[in-house]
Amino acid sequence: MNNNEIEAKIEKAFSAATPNVLGPVLSDCKSRKGKVISMPEKKKSNKTIFRIIAAAAAFIFIATALVGLMTHRNNRAVAAVVSLDVNPGIEVGVNRNESVLYVTPLNEDARIVIGDMNLEGSSLDVAINALIGSMLKNGYINELANSILISVDGADTVENAALQDKLSHEINALLQANALNGAVLSQVVNGDDELKALAESYGITLGKAQLIRLITMNDSRYTFEGLVPLTINQLNLLCESTHMDINDVDFVGHASDAAYIGVDAAKRIVLDHAGISMSDVTHLECELDCDNGRMVYDVEIKAGGKEYDYKIDAENGSVLNYGSEIDDDLTPNPSQRPDPSQYIGEDAAKRIALNHASLKESDVTRLRVKLDEDDDRVIYEVKFHANGYEYDYEIDAANGKIVDYDKEWDDDATVNTAKPTSAPTTAAPATAAPTTSSPAPSAYIGKARAKQIALAHAGLTEDQVTGLSVEFDYDHGRAVYEVDFYANGYEYEYDIDARTGAIIDFDSEYDDDLNPRPTRQPEENGFIGEEAAKNISFIHAGIDAGSARHVMVELEREKGIMVYKVDFKAGDCEYEYEINAGTGEIIEFETESDD
Repeated sequence: MNNNEIEAKIEKAFSAATPNVLGPVLSDCKSRKGKVISMPEKKKSNKTIFRIIAAAAAFIFIATALVGLMTHRNNRAVAAVVSLDVNPGIEVGVNRNESVLYVTPLNEDARIVIGDMNLEGSSLDVAINALIGSMLKNGYINELANSILISVDGADTVENAALQDKLSHEINALLQANALNGAVLSQVVNGDDELKALAESYGITLGKAQLIRLITMNDSRYTFEGLVPLTINQLNLLCESTHMDINDVDFVGHASDAAYIGVDAAKRIVLDHAGISMSDVTHLECELDCDNGRMVYDVEIKAGGKEYDYKIDAENGSVLNYGSEIDDDLTPNPSQRPDPSQYIGEDAAKRIALNHASLKESDVTRLRVKLDEDDDRVIYEVKFHANGYEYDYEIDAANGKIVDYDKEWDDDATVNTAKPTSAPTTAAPATAAPTTSSPAPSAYIGKARAKQIALAHAGLTEDQVTGLSVEFDYDHGRAVYEVDFYANGYEYEYDIDARTGAIIDFDSEYDDDLNPRPTRQPEENGFIGEEAAKNISFIHAGIDAGSARHVMVELEREKGIMVYKVDFKAGDCEYEYEINAGTGEIIEFETESDD
């Protein structure tokens, strides 16, 4: 660019800024270019100097204003969003100088943490100190739940990583200064449109949404919806328990499991419930897991040729679900079978079965022993009848272990005397055949009564349910009625003691096959709202809103989860529900007679 072009640009810029002051000066300067200029008169010289000074002052003023405007805009521009997640979810917007522009709570716990603090304008370090201090003071970070997630979302990836590392060290130091061995998770957020939509839909930070998505990508057992209600400590425990390798998240420290019964206690509960001695166990696994928003221990045990699977409530140790099946892995294939000469023999198999049934051979009829094969395992089938019952045993031919057994009422039997009121525990003389048949001993409560007990416990009447079935069976040697039915989109399963009518076990879960779970739009704070919580309770109880009286709804924090507690009365019953405030899941319900 030559001098003429430079002069033209300067003239254009300055003339536009101060046309009345600078224009004449530049014009006068151009007219004198290349000429011998005589000394101007004093008056004219003063006027020119004044014009130059005025132009310079105007330029300085404009330049200063532009710089000030740019500085103001930069100071108000959000350079990064830092989110803090424990169960409270808080977003902090900062400028490039790490000065706080806003602090946004995303749930009720976060509002408690922020309280009446006004952190706008403070440095990010000061704000982080204040927020972590409030979380410690209000008990959101403690020995039972010590994990916190820091997430940085900004345009500059290099600066994001540096800020992530800085905050991770600062917060870890803060926790240690408060004598707490914390667990700090940190990450840089890659906020794509899908992630933003998920975070907005569930009312959580982008950081928590990204962590949940990474967990579901690492383990297909989990769903995004199922993990949303969990705290960061619970999510951290899942990652540690299943040994997840999440490269995009930095982990410092270990999540606390002090709120739970522990792996050893869960194992003992399962062994006691299954009636298994530790010396008989050939394989045992136990890991902390999540099931429908509840922390559980998944326990798998192999013993006596069977495989047992249990779900134990991690907080109170109750048995939530269990089952058993033949352990195919321990069943030898034909090439591994022992030589027939090594089998225990029919007499030994018969003796094992009779001893287990507490009977002598003289007490039984129709005794049969047969060598057979079941799932590539060689077994002795031992069958016999005694005291109105039919016994069926499968004995491992190689080691004499009881693979499976069953005892049920013999409907084909006919005796002249009344049927026994209980299963024999000691040897007894054989009874004569009865003259009539009956589905159960007279001491049993009967199917009709078992049905009434289950329906009353569920707070339902028979005309409100479908698929109702009642079956007489044995569960670990105990006579039970299995009562199953469907109502209001839920599947109910009950085990009722056939003699006493006591509820041994029951389960109620949403039946996704018959009635897909409805989607609910969360409120601004991420919760479903009181009205939705009431409606969920009323539908489950099988009543309409007009029938409910003394309805009370309270939002509370229960075991680290925000829940709606819904209490009401309808008819002659009292109902109590706990509804997950974020997902609408029924965590617990109870109904009893309104005295």
